[in-house]
Amino acid sequence: MKKIKIILIVLLIILSLGTTAIKAKEAQIEVTTSKDKVNIGEEFIISVNTKNLEVAACTIRLYFDKEKVEFISKQEENINVVDGTILCTYFDKQGGKNMELNTNLANFTFKAKQNGLSSFAIQGDFYNKEEKQMKPAINLVEVQVGKQNIVDTQNSVVIEEGKENNSTNLEALRLNQEGISPNFQKDIKEYYITIPEQIENLEVVAVPESKNSKVTITGNENLKNGLNEIVVTVQNSNKQSKYKIYVTKTNNIEEANTNLENLAVENETLEPDFTQQITNYRLSVGNNVENLNVLAVPQNEEAKVKIEGGENLKEGKNNIIITVTAPNNITFKKYQIDVFKKGKQEEEKESTVQKLTTNAVQIDNSKEIEQVEEENKEEETKNSLAIIIGTVIGISILGSILIILIKKRKRQ
Repeated sequence: MKKIKIILIVLLIILSLGTTAIKAKEAQIEVTTSKDKVNIGEEFIISVNTKNLEVAACTIRLYFDKEKVEFISKQEENINVVDGTILCTYFDKQGGKNMELNTNLANFTFKAKQNGLSSFAIQGDFYNKEEKQMKPAINLVEVQVGKQNIVDTQNSVVIEEGKENNSTNLEALRLNQEGISPNFQKDIKEYYITIPEQIENLEVVAVPESKNSKVTITGNENLKNGLNEIVVTVQNSNKQSKYKIYVTKTNNIEEANTNLENLAVENETLEPDFTQQITNYRLSVGNNVENLNVLAVPQNEEAKVKIEGGENLKEGKNNIIITVTAPNNITFKKYQIDVFKKGKQEEEKESTVQKLTTNAVQIDNSKEIEQVEEENKEEETKNSLAIIIGTVIGISILGSILIILIKKRKRQ
């Protein structure tokens, strides 16, 4: 009995050691930075390395914040940079014969250009020498540029470095497929993309604005034909935000077309100007405006357009929602116009300020006119005096000549 107990204990120890060894040798793609904190104009290197992993070939996608940092590495044949994404390919020149477990796959040099926290996220496809795809663990790297000052726009509070940041916004959101619309902004919570039928999963990179936030992603695997919904939840303390990506899986792209050809409001100007990659707009109207006539023309004539919120505008903020439903009756996209209707007092103040400004300009103009007139009068006076003096001098000279002539005649 004692022997059995001893054997069991030994087996448990061996199993625990084995488990520890397996954990210690977990296959990873390790992303590192040469500097955790940099100043504007300072250079640093982001490195991509294997750890306990033999990689014969791979394609790496490195996502970075192009507003805060600039990619300055030499452009090589295996590197392509597009809109904050670096696409890099790697393969073992010996065909995987002498691969090492810990290898440097790539180095990227950046220069800091704007204060803030810059995140670097990696996605990729990694293959061993048997050409089998591997899915190693990948970490996220952050580099602080200058001092970290995070502005809480709702409460107008600046959170200094070292203090708690309870933001539930994302700093970056990217997919391993092109075509997501609109371009990411942390305040926009809904996005859209159409993908071909052969794609079953989407890789999602979601970087939180706060280090204290936890991000969970659901719905990005086993995508079905038709409409799918990916939900990215950002949780911090007792608050959370949800970003949604509506994914249409189809081989008929035109049947899933929800783009607008044109979006305009009668007698008003949208900010910014309409483009297909922007879904959120704004404009300001006077207090006397009750309704707005919105023109929304879809690219596909068979798409349906529904406009809500353009009537009975109230003072302050109003929302106009334009929903475009594709010909397949499944895919949709929402455009939003934030309309600010001025209050009577605000409009009166603006009118008063405008009048005062106009009067001030008129007064300035009248002063300038008076000054010019005075200068002209002075010039005319000077000219008149010059003419009079010239005339007097001329008469005096003529008089002198006449007197001389008369005296000569008398002498003769």
